[in-house]
Amino acid sequence: MRSAIELLVYGSAGLKSKEFHFRKAYTEWFEDKKLLAKTTAEELEAQKALADLEQHFRMNFPGYPIEYKKLRISDAAKLAHLEDLYKSQFAIYSQYTHGSLRALTGDLDKATDSHDTNVMSWCVLITIDHLKENTPAEVPDMIPFRKRLLTISGVKLEDVDKT
Repeated sequence: MRSAIELLVYGSAGLKSKEFHFRKAYTEWFEDKKLLAKTTAEELEAQKALADLEQHFRMNFPGYPIEYKKLRISDAAKLAHLEDLYKSQFAIYSQYTHGSLRALTGDLDKATDSHDTNVMSWCVLITIDHLKENTPAEVPDMIPFRKRLLTISGVKLEDVDKT
């Protein structure tokens, strides 16, 4: 569950924010460097890779900001305008990843099991929306699926913004 939400957040941030791209690449470089750069020569090689990365961005994506700052999932959620999802669903499902006592004892399951299908369904529908908006993919009319999902989620259709 958490992985699906995380992919949705990062993918949405990538589509909505130019700031996301270099920060995400820098974060991955930073994490790789911690694992791989153990010697002075490897450190120099890592620094060269970072300089090459920056050069690549400057040449190929001139309007994208270059910021040497790690990107956390909370940052990506803000860039994607998905802060509510991050503060609620992502936070809950992260308890499984981080081994909270409630997750380890199974007590958290009572709170999450009834929501799992809805969360996954919304992740899929939003991803399909992104495909429809940003690729030549042919996507069928998803309105019947959305209405059904809203209904099983306990949302009254008349309460939903029609725009």
